[in-house]
Parts: sequence; structure tokens; C-alpha cells
Amino acid sequence: MFDNRINLMVAWNLQESTLKDVKESRFEVAVLPVGSTEPHGLHLPYGMDYYQAKAVAEMACEKAVEMGTKVVMLPAIPYGSNRNSLGFPMTISLDQSTLNMVVRDIVDSLEHHGVRKLVILNGHGGNDFTP
Repeated sequence: MFDNRINLMVAWNLQESTLKDVKESRFEVAVLPVGSTEPHGLHLPYGMDYYQAKAVAEMACEKAVEMGTKVVMLPAIPYGSNRNSLGFPMTISLDQSTLNMVVRDIVDSLEHHGVRKLVILNGHGGNDFTP
């Protein structure tokens, strides 16, 4: 049985899309979820910021597509700037300048493909996208 919901997801989720899907689309807005990898107490996983940013992006993109927006959700970035948590085991931190360069390169790629609008959906309070 074919599920139309999966078909709608493919329309906006770049990781789930094929080259054929993308060639048939004309995206105007890209959504980039950004999280971090750090502890959140003893009860939540290290990926909490990543998971919530990705989940909100999925809901927003699905709603936007239903409203006729030509949106694409980019693969989420699971790392953030969180030097203050490095005292906890397995915190993975990017320097803010590194994160900015990654985002800049993503913007350059999007511009090359004609996408002029980017929404950064930040799930981590330590990320500071104000260079």
C-alpha cells in the first residue's frame, strides 16, 4: 500500500529524496536544524538539542508544504558550540567560528542552486549565529 505521507515527506526532506525528486522540485527556502552533542542531566540523551531541532524542522516543513511553500529540510547538524560542557564526558564541541564556516559553505551551496532563503533552526543555546 502506498502512503501519500511518505511521498509528501520526500518532497521536502533532502535526506529522503532522490535525484529524480530534487530535479522535479524548485526549492525557495531551506531549513537547517542545528543542535549539539552534550549531556542533559541523567534523564535525557546527549542528542536532545539535535532531536528537538530536527523534530521542529520536520513539523514546520510539513506544514509549510501543505500551505504551498517550496521548502526543503537540510540534513541536521548534530554538533554545536558548547565549550562550557567539556567537563562532562563525551561532550563534542565545535568552535563557533568553525560552525559559522560550515553554515557559510552551506549558504554558498544553496545560492549556487538558486535557493536564496535559509532558516537556521537552532536547538542549542550555546550556538551564536551573530558574526
